[in-house]
Amino acid sequence: LNCTLAGSMGSATQDCVGGIVSLNVGSGGSGDTITYNDTQYARGTVTACSTKSGTTVTGRRNVGGVAGINLNGGQLSANTCSANVTGAMNVGGVTGANAGTLTITGAVSDASRTVRSTGTAAGGIVAENAAKSTVSQCSTTGGTISGSDGYASGIAAENRGTISTCTVANTKISSLGVQESGTVTAVNHPGAVIENCTPGKGVTLSGEATVAGALTGMNYGTVRRTDDAVISEQPVLSFSSRSLTVGGAVGCNSGGKVQKIAVVTSFKNFTGYKYLGGVIGENAAKGTVTDCSFSGEISQHTSASTGNCYGGIVGRNNARLTDNEVSDVTIDV
Repeated sequence: LNCTLAGSMGSATQDCVGGIVSLNVGSGGSGDTITYNDTQYARGTVTACSTKSGTTVTGRRNVGGVAGINLNGGQLSANTCSANVTGAMNVGGVTGANAGTLTITGAVSDASRTVRSTGTAAGGIVAENAAKSTVSQCSTTGGTISGSDGYASGIAAENRGTISTCTVANTKISSLGVQESGTVTAVNHPGAVIENCTPGKGVTLSGEATVAGALTGMNYGTVRRTDDAVISEQPVLSFSSRSLTVGGAVGCNSGGKVQKIAVVTSFKNFTGYKYLGGVIGENAAKGTVTDCSFSGEISQHTSASTGNCYGGIVGRNNARLTDNEVSDVTIDV
């Protein structure tokens, strides 16, 4: 509780490095335990801790500004992370990995810091959010997040659990060696949920991806809103590919569900987009899109190329659209 990292720590040869704790396992009473690597631990909580700007947390695998790994049942709440975090695999602004049933709430991965993986998975809050794990009410509000050979994103590089009511703004996100990129997560896996999340101003997505969305690049799970808020901001895209699939919320929906997403924005003077949808770039086989809406403008910089597809809800649809609405739209291609 109320801990602060004021200096740099770690080594590029160490695994499971955190600015405050290595494994968040705590000192709870008997009967409140979990097992990790054949060792039994009590569950723990890290609350209202911070890492100062200008400090650096360095490790190899599972590296986080607060915790290397937040274990099953662990709680990370109201932490602020301004340290630079660097590693080779699973690097997160708050924690390298969420493992099991746990919650991160109210975390802020702040301002001018860098979260950098020289290999796979870099996330503004967590590198990988595991199945049955929750990241809620968190924000990434600046800095640079990069994966030199893997996914990078503003909240979680990859999501297998639930990400709820999180925001990303004023952040540069770069990923190499992968095809998907998103502001909140690059890939939302089967069974995973993104709920009530919002991309803010000043986000840039760059690298080698060909599929991009304001929330997630690829969706195999569920993306939804349970309130009436709209997506009004879009990331600036700076990819090497000239054949992009882009959605106002989801790049490609492959067998997943997209529900009650409202996008009110404009796509102007774009180039290199193969499929562009106000909500989803491509709705692939077995994907469902329900109760979504788009209002705004779609107008590209040059004349449309043969085979390119642009639409108010979906650029290219191979599955099912139900009860969606397009209104007040200008399309000039």
